[in-house]
Amino acid sequence: MMEILSYGGGIQTVALAILNVAGTVEPRASHAVFADPGSEMPGTYEHIDIMKRWLAKRGMEFVTVRNEKDGPLEQYVRERSTVIPVQWNGGMGRRQCTSKWKVEPIERWLRAQHAETAVIQLGISLDEFHRMKANQKPQYTNRHPLIDLRLTRRDCRRIIEEAGLPVPPKSACFFCPFHRNSTWQNLAVFEPELFEHAAELEDAINQRKDYNGQHQVYLSNKRRPLRTAFSPHQYPLPLDVPEPDDLCGGHCMV
Repeated sequence: MMEILSYGGGIQTVALAILNVAGTVEPRASHAVFADPGSEMPGTYEHIDIMKRWLAKRGMEFVTVRNEKDGPLEQYVRERSTVIPVQWNGGMGRRQCTSKWKVEPIERWLRAQHAETAVIQLGISLDEFHRMKANQKPQYTNRHPLIDLRLTRRDCRRIIEEAGLPVPPKSACFFCPFHRNSTWQNLAVFEPELFEHAAELEDAINQRKDYNGQHQVYLSNKRRPLRTAFSPHQYPLPLDVPEPDDLCGGHCMV
């Protein structure tokens, strides 16, 4: 049976990868598999480049998989269909992006390896035990080593620091509607080009909505256009700085 690590790029999966190569997690995963939607935050890609080299030196292969059928998530959302959980005055849209751009590419890769059965390690820590779920496919089994080891997110941060590695930023697409308002404000101030890119995507979604006679939607829970909801001239107050905990619940494979 094949055993892999579903690598999301966040604190928990980085710590889980470290524990695998250290021999703390047994049996050890043969591969760290990252499902790339093509739109992660720049800091996540930078950290992944570091981890690829670090893991390779320790005998773990890092594999990147993508949704080759539908293409990059941003392009799909811009040109075809709004599969991200956009918000509007009546609620929030259905999230389809995780299954199509995260889960399914990993499963296709497993089939290509002729893995009839597989164990998939997920980086869910003890303080997020409520996120544990059985895999919906009978041939795959989800495993939660961090919970087995009684490790919290804080413990994961310590493991990364003790390994001499930089702590990764929160992993998410730059246009994710689950962003906190403080994250959007930080983008507006510190990464204005990326913020404008997200605002342009919001415009493109609504142009298609207008054409189809549908209601306007938004990428933030303020439920108004990003450019009017957040200002590049309003620096975040200390209380607005994002906490390390992931309020979105780690929807995208941590």
